[in-house]
Amino acid sequence: MYLQFYINENGDKVYTTKKESPIGLATQSAHPARFSPDDKYSRQRVLLKKRFGLLPTQQPPQNGIFSDVDGSELDGHDVDGSELDGHDVDGSELDGHDVVNLLY
Repeated sequence: MYLQFYINENGDKVYTTKKESPIGLATQSAHPARFSPDDKYSRQRVLLKKRFGLLPTQQPPQNGIFSDVDGSELDGHDVDGSELDGHDVDGSELDGHDVVNLLY
């Protein structure tokens, strides 16, 4: 008797020991697959992911610290369109700490 689960109508996981859900669908195993440090098929998995464009490097960039507020990529220009020159508003040179302060 192994622990099984199914997804109910609300989208929640419901754990059970039965092989069928109340609506007659087969339940899934709640136990993870066995892990082997000697992964014989890793090369094939990577090739398949590469073929179908599923590798993380093949995904479009997500919004992060290197994108603008509207999601557009940073282009080296300030809000008013002027080119960024590596100096702060008061004319002092940017030293990296200003960027950290902006992020937090």
